[in-house]
Amino acid sequence: MRKRLLALLLVFVMVVGLLPQTVLFASAAYSGTCGENLTWTLDDNGALTISGTGAMKDYSYLSEAPWYNYRSEIKTVVIGDSVTSIGSDAFSDCDALTSVTIGNGVTSIGFQAFSICNALTEITIPDSVTSIGFQAFSCCDALTSITIPDSVLSIGSYAFSWCDALTEVYYGGDENDRSKISIGSNNTPLTDATWHSITKYNVTVSSVAGGVVSSDRQTAAEGKTVTLTVTPNAGYEFVTFLVDGVAISGNTFTMPKAAVTVTAEFKLINDVRVSTVNGAQIRTTGAQGLRFISSIDKTSLDFSRVVEYGTILIPSADLTDISELQIGATLNGHTVAKVPANYIYDESDDEVTFTAVITNVAAKNYAREYTARAYAIMDDGSVVYADAGASRSIYAVAKRGLENPNESDTNKEIFREIVDLVENS
Repeated sequence: MRKRLLALLLVFVMVVGLLPQTVLFASAAYSGTCGENLTWTLDDNGALTISGTGAMKDYSYLSEAPWYNYRSEIKTVVIGDSVTSIGSDAFSDCDALTSVTIGNGVTSIGFQAFSICNALTEITIPDSVTSIGFQAFSCCDALTSITIPDSVLSIGSYAFSWCDALTEVYYGGDENDRSKISIGSNNTPLTDATWHSITKYNVTVSSVAGGVVSSDRQTAAEGKTVTLTVTPNAGYEFVTFLVDGVAISGNTFTMPKAAVTVTAEFKLINDVRVSTVNGAQIRTTGAQGLRFISSIDKTSLDFSRVVEYGTILIPSADLTDISELQIGATLNGHTVAKVPANYIYDESDDEVTFTAVITNVAAKNYAREYTARAYAIMDDGSVVYADAGASRSIYAVAKRGLENPNESDTNKEIFREIVDLVENS
């Protein structure tokens, strides 16, 4: 009783001459405002919720708080993530209060904010808080433990005075971090308590073609919320975040009691592609081969980031699906090879048309079809491909050349030799 009277004197809450007040009990929900853009509601179960955006109002003395007349009915307090401060004398003398959830947007806890909350046994301060005010938790007789993040830089005088049950402090930093906290006078219960450093685990961001992933934390303690952000590269669309290879819902996850690796999945956007291979020719001089003609629509991707483009190919018999035709893939014992563009037919601001030549095709393979698909390699190593491929054989191209009335006689002689060789073998 002596401590309680002393605390009330220190915080100027003894007012002489006031008439007795009748306490109103919360038999129904109550609500109101507690800041310029903040509202409060108190439900029938004793849950007081602060919602909205911005700072709570500071109250000159505890009876100014709009829920003061219902304070003995308040059992839980939930402060939303968009609230930026807890006002002075906001929850003083809420003697039935057992649980407080402070949102991740709160940066300061005001003067006497939770003083004389005698049923409160523990509290966790979020990482956003940097200051704890004068007498913020004073005379919380049942308070046994508190979790303080390494973001806290100042703790006001008397903040934990007369908290005689306080024995455990769980701190989010190391001894060096703790030495940087400015702790005011008369906080003996806090400074004499046993301080435990909370173990933090690494959050490793793994790079991946298709975009850039980042995390708001490089390390985090078990139970902390980690927020991820992503920026897809041109031509890619974000699909999902992965934590240790497992997809998560949304962009946050709760840190386990272990280090984690985070990354993301991306997919190519259908309308940002290299144009399909649109034709083929055979060589009329030198070693026989196929010339595939392709084009890239520069407007569909950031062409300044393209470091190489050309054609990839594989014998058609080795393909079951065009999606398998990717650089480096192994199909039926054959490696999908890439043939960089070796001649530009035409180029404008919007498009580039080029050829890629497969040379030295043996005569025994003149009838074999080769499937080609255009590609472009971006500066981050990612690859975009044509939506479709084109299949051609030297024999088929030669035969069509023979049927072309505009083809030269010299070329037709070469075509005839190829057709005869295949048909008579």
